Amino acid sequence: MKINPIPPSWIQGSYPVQRARPAEQAVPEAADQVTVSEQAAGLSRLSACARQEGPCNAAERQQRVAEIARQIEAGTYHVSADDLAEKILGDILPK
Repeated sequence: MKINPIPPSWIQGSYPVQRARPAEQAVPEAADQVTVSEQAAGLSRLSACARQEGPCNAAERQQRVAEIARQIEAGTYHVSADDLAEKILGDILPK
C-alpha cells in the first residue's frame, strides 16, 4: 500500500484563519458567580478550625473528650443506634 505525500498547501488551506473581532463586536464576558451552601460554609469553618493549632473551641473539645473517656472507663457510654444511623445516613440520603 502506497501513501501519497500531502503538499503543505493542502494542509494550510484546510483550516480557516480565525480573525479577531473589532472592539465594538466583542462579546462581553459574563462574570462568574459562586454560591456556597450553609453546609459547605460550616464544613469550611470546621476544616479551617482543624488546621489551626490554636483555640477554636479547643477547651470545649478537650472537656468533651475527657467526659467521653470517663464514661467509657465507667462502662456507661452509650450511643443510640437510631442516632448513629441518622448521622451516618443523614448526609447520604436526600431529605
